[in-house]
Amino acid sequence: RLVRDYNRTEENGLCELVADSQRAITGAQATVIHAGSVRNNLNAGEITFQDALNTLPYYNEIVKVSVSGQMILDALEFSVSFLPQGVGGFLQVSGITFSADPDMESSVQKDEKMQFVCVDGERRVYDVTIAGEPLDPKAESRLATNMFLLTGGDGYTMFKEADILETMPLSDSEMLMQYIEKDLGGMIPEQYGKPQGRIQWIPRKS
Repeated sequence: RLVRDYNRTEENGLCELVADSQRAITGAQATVIHAGSVRNNLNAGEITFQDALNTLPYYNEIVKVSVSGQMILDALEFSVSFLPQGVGGFLQVSGITFSADPDMESSVQKDEKMQFVCVDGERRVYDVTIAGEPLDPKAESRLATNMFLLTGGDGYTMFKEADILETMPLSDSEMLMQYIEKDLGGMIPEQYGKPQGRIQWIPRKS
């Protein structure tokens, strides 16, 4: 299967590789990317920049921003609100883990353009960690993401008030190649061949 056929509903190892590359190169505590930015598989064997560009064809501009824990919580809640419908705005993550209750109806309120308005009720998302620590809604964190999401793309209005710390000189595809070449020593580890357990669909215990 092509990654774009299933990364819009579930955790995906290739998307985690992409997210990890952005977290490593920006020095952020965490990264969120939208599934729609990852369009094709990376096949086994030698990887060229053209392969990276086929995987990430939009030259997304990457930014490091300061966000509140509440913004991250709202973004994750919005991300899973569309399921089981697959959407390009489903978030793949790095430096973040969380659980979500598959049996609970989403309480996310959206406007007529399907943009995030608020969470009006109990949340599906729980047990969120960032950089290995429980997420504090009031604490500020350094988040790497792309300018598309930062400016409200795919309905992520909660990030519009984030403070930009740094605009990166490399696009997402360039970051992916640099991460593979320099951080991974030119070899993609087997761990990226499957999801790593960052997103768990587990009913919340009463």
